[in-house]
Amino acid sequence: MSADPSNNPPTPYDAAIKRAQEGNKSRNETSTEVSSPLKRFSYLKSLQVPLWDDETLAIQFDLTRSALFTSRKRLARKDFKNQTIASLGHLKISYTGEELRQRDYDVYLEILNVARGVNITAENPWIQIDAWALLKILGWQVNSAGLTELHQTITRLIACKVEISRTEGKGIPGTFYGGGFLHEHAGEHAQDPSQTAHWMVVINTNIASQIQPGQYTKIDRVVRRALSPLGKWLHTFYSGHVNPVPMFLDTIQKLAGLGEDKPKIFKYNIRVQMDKLVELNAIQSYFIDGSNKLHVLNLKALPKKKT
Repeated sequence: MSADPSNNPPTPYDAAIKRAQEGNKSRNETSTEVSSPLKRFSYLKSLQVPLWDDETLAIQFDLTRSALFTSRKRLARKDFKNQTIASLGHLKISYTGEELRQRDYDVYLEILNVARGVNITAENPWIQIDAWALLKILGWQVNSAGLTELHQTITRLIACKVEISRTEGKGIPGTFYGGGFLHEHAGEHAQDPSQTAHWMVVINTNIASQIQPGQYTKIDRVVRRALSPLGKWLHTFYSGHVNPVPMFLDTIQKLAGLGEDKPKIFKYNIRVQMDKLVELNAIQSYFIDGSNKLHVLNLKALPKKKT
């Protein structure tokens, strides 16, 4: 899908890239190589982002089976330094940076959506976005406050560092990958939504490359937009399991990053959000048993084998 950039006419992005490169060069007068995209982004792993339809978003299982993107809101964000994040047993996740929330995940998912079908390389690293259009898609305020929050979110996705390790079999060390979700950004601000806010980002392809068969699934964009932070977490978590095993509520509470909530309040909120998922046809049904285990029947559930 991505054409040879040398054959394309100049765009406002080109001017922004040039200014960014010149800014880097001025900060390091001795370097004469920063303006070369190939050398500047030589670390970038090439990636052909898969294609999917406009109605869905691609979610990576590793990012949804943990408290990496929490369901917290209102309270001040926590700061982490190489902290182990609650996750399912086959994963080990360490994180450094400002706390990430479902709202941050919304932005990351939509940036990946813009990148569908693009061949990301060292020579062609930038993903171009219209910031005002992105605000509308996210359902955020389409004004200067929304633009500021979007800028802060992208900065947060760049500044963080995450490392995700998977174990194979009986705790045997397996693969690991990580970094920031984005490498850098640049662009041109626009004064109002009637203009195009030309922004661009460089995606960390080591993380994005986990969008591969068996490691990701697709969820309905409209459903996600209608949910609260906890509802979004539950939606992505259960979308990644065909036949989810019953789980204790206190385990779900930790995985959703809501360990500070009182158990009774959390149980009430779980019921509200699971009812919403049933109403939106995101799951078939659910119930909480007497031992406080949540049982979920997914739309994709396979018939259980007779014993």
